[in-house]
Amino acid sequence: KTAHKMLGSFRQLGMEELAGELKGIELNSETEADLEKLKIRVISVEFKIQLVMKLIKEELKTLNN
Repeated sequence: KTAHKMLGSFRQLGMEELAGELKGIELNSETEADLEKLKIRVISVEFKIQLVMKLIKEELKTLNN
């Protein structure tokens, strides 16, 4: 459910790679297929989101100065 909810937001931001990974998580979790593959996808998405958040925070700091 969470992956599905996040999909639209990432597509609107033009982050198709992340949206694709979220779609993969959504599909994989629906079929309850390879749980190890699902875990790897979730970790990958989490890492990329943290990186994006860091870049956004850095950009906001430069805009506020």
